[in-house]
Amino acid sequence: MKEVKIPKIEVYGEGSSLSQVAVLRNMRGVSIEISDLPEFGGKPDALSPLELLLASLVSCEIFMFKMMAHAFNIKEEFKVQAEASGKFKLKEGLVELNFKFKVKGIDKETAKTIWNYVKEQCPIYSTLKKSVKTINEEFYAA
Repeated sequence: MKEVKIPKIEVYGEGSSLSQVAVLRNMRGVSIEISDLPEFGGKPDALSPLELLLASLVSCEIFMFKMMAHAFNIKEEFKVQAEASGKFKLKEGLVELNFKFKVKGIDKETAKTIWNYVKEQCPIYSTLKKSVKTINEEFYAA
């Protein structure tokens, strides 16, 4: 399989003591408002940094699965769903990760093979598995 080189990733952020949000921008000019969890005074309609960490994993696994399925020459339509939850502690970070991955439209054996390959290649998963004490995974294919 052809090696994919990931470009350097840069993000810029700014916030104010008078605002509940921080604004993040990437170098392409795309921006998003981030807030703390509502339990800590954040906006209830904005994502928190901790939610974004889990969202990064979920989206990376979905995009990587689609890319790998293409490399496996999967032609039929399929759907993937991913769900992540985690327990965080101050000074320790993410200490428990619960991850569910569901595939519909690809036979179970092929889907599992692709998912295992995705877990080996996904930069977000690779980063997290080095430091998270407990990772609970569930895989479903139909």
